[in-house]
Amino acid sequence: MRPTEMRWYAAVVLVLAGLAAAQENLAGPVESHNVGRKNGAAGPVTPYGKRYGGSARNDVTVRRYGATHPNGNHNMHDGHRMITRALWRIFDALMQKKDHSQLYGRMGFVEEALKKMISVDSQLEGEIDKLKEDMGVCMSQLSTVMEELGRLKTFNTRLDMLEQSRPEMQNQADQEHDAVRGSAAAYSTCPLPFTRISSECFHVSTEEMLGWEDARRECGRLGGDLASPRNLTVLREYLGSVQDPPEYVWVGGTKQDEGTWVWTSGPQAGVPIDMSKSTWNEEVPTGSGKCMGLFGQSSYRAYNYDCKERDFFVCQYMF
Repeated sequence: MRPTEMRWYAAVVLVLAGLAAAQENLAGPVESHNVGRKNGAAGPVTPYGKRYGGSARNDVTVRRYGATHPNGNHNMHDGHRMITRALWRIFDALMQKKDHSQLYGRMGFVEEALKKMISVDSQLEGEIDKLKEDMGVCMSQLSTVMEELGRLKTFNTRLDMLEQSRPEMQNQADQEHDAVRGSAAAYSTCPLPFTRISSECFHVSTEEMLGWEDARRECGRLGGDLASPRNLTVLREYLGSVQDPPEYVWVGGTKQDEGTWVWTSGPQAGVPIDMSKSTWNEEVPTGSGKCMGLFGQSSYRAYNYDCKERDFFVCQYMF
């Protein structure tokens, strides 16, 4: 036998041994069975079926070429099975000294099959690496989501604590409000120079005539603001009780940009002023005047004046 053929024998035997070991690992343990000798001696029936004429070679051939065991493992990779069959045929060809062109053709088939398997393995490795990378990104995003969930849980815990303490805080606020109302009710007199009429305190300033804005600042200096009474009748009653009352006085009413007239100070701040004739003189307010004053000769009904006009004014102390 030539050295070249010896190398082929050795290579094929090594490959067969490796594939046989791989096949045995994939398929699991196989029961051992007696096989007849080449001389045709009868042997027991193998688990693969009949002995094909009493020859043990048929059983060996079935095993070599990968015939499927009826009860065997069907999960063996088809590529391994095809390569195993091809190598057994190559081995038979070498043993029987068949045509080397056919042998080379089969070896080429095995080589191409091995190349395809290597290529598939490389592709699988690339896909696995990509999956690992995607998994890393997903784990990072999951970590971010878990952190946000932790923050939300902390926020919910604080919110629950606030909800639990809200009745107590409301009770405390109610107590403080009652205390303020009680102290206001207990205050039965107005500080000087204010005079108490009904439940309100007024002071008419006749020392100096001022524009509306300056009159308001002067009332603030006295501890009050331009009068914004809850009941305009009470203010008229006060002015009627004053000795030598002024003919015109500023009060705390003003016209907003959108045209609404409102009170500007104290509890009445922002409250719209009654626009009926019980409040205003006839045919007023008219013109461009945006500040409210009362006119004595019309029973202190309201007029609208230019805010820069100088008049006396009525201050009010707010409880």
